Amino acid sequence: MTLFGESAGGMSVCGHLTSPLSHGLFQRAIIESGPCGASMQTNAQAEAQGVHFATSLGCTSGDIAACMRAASASTVINTLGSSPAIFSTDPMYANWGPTVDGHVFATDWITAMETGHAANVPIMIGWNQDEGRLFIALAERNGDPPITDANYRSTVATFVGDANADAVLARYPSSAFGGDARLAASRAMGDAGLACPTRAAAVALRAAGNSVHTYFFTYPHAHFILGGSFPLGAFHSAEIQYVFGHSMGGTFDAEGMGLFAAMSGYWARFASQSGDPNGASAVAWPAYDAAGTRIVLDATVTTNTDDYAATCAFWDGIPLPR
Repeated sequence: MTLFGESAGGMSVCGHLTSPLSHGLFQRAIIESGPCGASMQTNAQAEAQGVHFATSLGCTSGDIAACMRAASASTVINTLGSSPAIFSTDPMYANWGPTVDGHVFATDWITAMETGHAANVPIMIGWNQDEGRLFIALAERNGDPPITDANYRSTVATFVGDANADAVLARYPSSAFGGDARLAASRAMGDAGLACPTRAAAVALRAAGNSVHTYFFTYPHAHFILGGSFPLGAFHSAEIQYVFGHSMGGTFDAEGMGLFAAMSGYWARFASQSGDPNGASAVAWPAYDAAGTRIVLDATVTTNTDDYAATCAFWDGIPLPR
């Protein structure tokens, strides 16, 4: 049995890896862009959120559960709303997810991994170069103003807080991205919210003794059916179509078909060969080691060394709004 998921699905895999209730029920795990280093609510926080939610619905006395069930779907969806700080776990906003309850999860996922309490199974894990671009593009499609140099700082402040905004702008100046503030903001958001929390899981699992194979997806020509006002590059979820061979708009050219053949082969062999993605004359995929050796998935498959250590150390020092 191989568990396999991307994004929230990848986080679900991390949940099974770290819940003692799931241990022994699977033999391998694949995590694609799963930010398993993200924070989790405690039961107390979740319960406070539930009380706030019920109160906001006007359900404060009598049969509170019946009152809540009587609310329309649109009312339920819109009652709390989303936090302006995108990484927030503030219970005053809509943030629903697993909690550290002492039964399913004794600790948050990353702590369980770091302390050797994750299932000792082979791991395939990785992230994409341009994780954040999809979210910026979708925000524009939903009516948000395009990010420019004029509003770049205020945009960054909404997801890292005003006190941290200048440090992020210094680390991710638009000048380093061809003068396009959208690309700079996308990289900052993607690194903080997806790449580094995924990498944290890879580092912790390797240190705990799991066999880990890590990838970095950089192919810039993946299709996306909705398009965008700027190049999406290797966007969040782009790799999925090359695992399964189903394009998200358009058709694969010869280059895309080659990448599909390579990636589907690695994924299938990992699942069928006890956690080893290698074979069939494919480019050798070395294990993730202390040096950070990984495979780079692009039109030409290569290997290199994970260079995110300094970037992720930077984000470790940014106390994101919760």
